[in-house]
Amino acid sequence: MSRRRTLPWFDSLTESVYALGEAAREYRHAYRAAVLVKETVDLDRRRLHDGQIDTVRTLYPGEPHTHHSVQSPHDHAVYRLGDLHLQRELDLHRLYEHAALLYASGAVWAIREVQTGAQPPRVAFERDKDDVVLPRARLNITGLERYSDAGKVAAAYRALAMRLDAGEHAESLAQESYLADHEASEMHDALDASQGIADAAFLYGLQAERAVHYVLLEPKREHARQEALQRATEQAGETGA
Repeated sequence: MSRRRTLPWFDSLTESVYALGEAAREYRHAYRAAVLVKETVDLDRRRLHDGQIDTVRTLYPGEPHTHHSVQSPHDHAVYRLGDLHLQRELDLHRLYEHAALLYASGAVWAIREVQTGAQPPRVAFERDKDDVVLPRARLNITGLERYSDAGKVAAAYRALAMRLDAGEHAESLAQESYLADHEASEMHDALDASQGIADAAFLYGLQAERAVHYVLLEPKREHARQEALQRATEQAGETGA
């Protein structure tokens, strides 16, 4: 059995963030594929065959009472497949959004930890009582003023934060027992504004992951300096011996 090599903390941290991104990509591809599959049974794009079948069901075992009905098998198949594909699309979108938020918040957490001088070997999350890994709440990044792509990071954060805020506002309104007409309209507007959280989180994760490499430049340089100093000390000791 192959043994996993031991990595410096900054390399294993980088791999941890990258793995979160790969997980989000898997769900992203699966979700997009589900959208395409669902479109294959879109009733607006299909011409359903008019052929029908007769079916008979005995209402009570051992008695002659029966129920007759006429069915359109092509209609039935397309409607059933549409329901199945829609549910699959919704499930995969939920998984994609969750994975994308883990990716984004995990990369942000890694940046903040490194900025404080910590040396985490992996991204850390909390789990709920059902063992679901929870995305971290803090998504903003500071201290990147000297980073050349700081503007891209900030723009990606704003795009995600706007959608998350709109989603929370829509959810709070939906929990009200009564909504006036203007409040109902406000809720629908907020729902519209919240669309695209998964993609926005994924794109922010990409920008944050690149920023992880930036904040790790100095720790890597310091690690290299310490290794060079250690080698020099060992060589000096060997020469003296």
